[in-house]
Amino acid sequence: MKEDAHSDAFTALCLRYLSGEAGSEDRRQLVAALQDPQKKAHFAALEKQWNGVGPASVTEPSFEAEAAFEQFRRTRMPASPPSVPQRRKGGRRPGLNLPLFFFAGCLAVAIAAYFWNTTQVDGPAPEKWVERLSPPGQSSVLTLSDGTRIYLNADSHLYIPTAFGATDRRVRLEGEAFFEVTHDPEHPFVVDAGGLRTTVLGTKFNLKAYDDSPVQAVSLVEGRVAVTPPAGTAGVVEPVVLKPGSAFELDRETRQSSTHPFDLSKAATWRFNRLTFDDTPLPEAARMLGRRFGVPVEVQGTKAAQHHLTAEFEHESLEEILDVLGKTEGLHSRVVRNSTYLEKVIFEVDAEADIP
Repeated sequence: MKEDAHSDAFTALCLRYLSGEAGSEDRRQLVAALQDPQKKAHFAALEKQWNGVGPASVTEPSFEAEAAFEQFRRTRMPASPPSVPQRRKGGRRPGLNLPLFFFAGCLAVAIAAYFWNTTQVDGPAPEKWVERLSPPGQSSVLTLSDGTRIYLNADSHLYIPTAFGATDRRVRLEGEAFFEVTHDPEHPFVVDAGGLRTTVLGTKFNLKAYDDSPVQAVSLVEGRVAVTPPAGTAGVVEPVVLKPGSAFELDRETRQSSTHPFDLSKAATWRFNRLTFDDTPLPEAARMLGRRFGVPVEVQGTKAAQHHLTAEFEHESLEEILDVLGKTEGLHSRVVRNSTYLEKVIFEVDAEADIP
């Protein structure tokens, strides 16, 4: 039986994603579920409410999604009307032990006082962060209080401290974004992403750091940035300073890094609704397609996994792209559908096929 778009299970799944607690299986289920127009509309409504009232309570390092769901449900679902107690004639209410009730009240006050004193001496309160996200199949644009403009790619999360700009300019990224940073020499702009730190004064650059991608990359368009890779990166002991037209890449598995020039005309083309593959390994191209169209795309077989793509698409639909790749690259795509929507796409290669 088809799951209702407003079911508790689907709402909890959405809130796990919005709170940043969704695992890989949760993300796969959500991407598949969002093919249903009703569920997509319900997710959009939840996202709007979350961004309106939820992110102010997001704190580092974690957020309890299930507890958030219960609180969220209480705020959006009317509670049942309270029952009216029947007045008894004379005497006190049965079952109410006044000495015990008084003792419990004193104990509660004492416990509250203890925790109040404890939190007062433990140090400053944890820093609060606001979360902004672009779900699979969508991208978004936001402007920070200092005028910095950020283009957030699909399936990406940006975390902004509520005190942003007061003493420093620092954000956290999970996914991919293009930054147009307002120049301020007194307050460097810092982006932390998966152990990679990028420090700038005023510039334009693209940062790609998806959890499911083996390579992180910083591509500089204007200005100058200093990239500090995680400790243990092979051959790097100091920040790497990039100039326009150069990119820094880090292989998260081998810890190997490289700096190389790139074509500025191909920088962050996703901002203009273009999908660019430049000798891109097919598994990474599949992830890019999946984020673009909000549909899981898988690669099956060693031969297909070793294939690289070089192509560019702009307004083509997923079906049109699959057709082109089949004709020009010799790739076979298998589309899996259920009764209402496209569930996933699988790239595969026949054993006899000769893939270039």
